[in-house]
Amino acid sequence: MDTQHQAPRTTSQPPKNWRTAPPRLTGADIRARGKMRVTLTKAELDELARLIRVGHAHLGDGKSVSPQLRAAMTRLGVSTHGL
Repeated sequence: MDTQHQAPRTTSQPPKNWRTAPPRLTGADIRARGKMRVTLTKAELDELARLIRVGHAHLGDGKSVSPQLRAAMTRLGVSTHGL
């Protein structure tokens, strides 16, 4: 039998193939940041655009949609007419 032992690691860094879990964010952390990212499908963006149009018609306001949301809708081919 081979009796050689590996010396323990002395560095504080994990091995290269080790994946560390991202830190968990609480609701308070997200609110403190003031922004967050979500992933939506084309169908979900279509539904969101529809809800925004209905909301504009119901409330009678003309608040514009954020440029980033409009750009994402345009990239996926969602109509932004009336937003």
